[in-house]
Amino acid sequence: MRITLPLTGIILSITTMLFVSACSKKDSATVATLMAAADTLRQDHKYSEAIGVLEEIPTKFPEDTSGTIKAWVTAADICGGDLQNFAKSIEYHEKIMNRFPEDPQSPKSLLIVALTYEQQLQDTEKARHLYEEFLKKYPNHEIAESVRANLALLDLSEEELNKRLESAGSAP
Repeated sequence: MRITLPLTGIILSITTMLFVSACSKKDSATVATLMAAADTLRQDHKYSEAIGVLEEIPTKFPEDTSGTIKAWVTAADICGGDLQNFAKSIEYHEKIMNRFPEDPQSPKSLLIVALTYEQQLQDTEKARHLYEEFLKKYPNHEIAESVRANLALLDLSEEELNKRLESAGSAP
């Protein structure tokens, strides 16, 4: 009888360790599996279903920052690119900026939102405000010069912009 109790304890400990190990492997595989499922749905033009799958990732795996960010970036891309729902795309990028302000994706999301306001929504004042916010938050970021150039172009009239485009096209 004494032999059975320690043996049972050892078996229980090993079983628990294997279960915990399997769960952590399953969790990372599940994020990848959900991303793959969303990608397949997107390829099949089932955009709403793909977004639904992507929304599961932050809910099921709230501690997985990279999985959450990747899910939200993909959802934003589906909304803005495939569905032309720019407001919803902006919402996903704002979630990233608000929840993960120090993540490298945050400045990229801010730029995407600014470009969306400028190019898709034709709201140059909002775009200007966002470009200025970008430069205030990230003045030395690798894409800051591009942001400065975009901001400068907002101040040009259509005629001035066309002249610049013509001169750039004729330059050697």
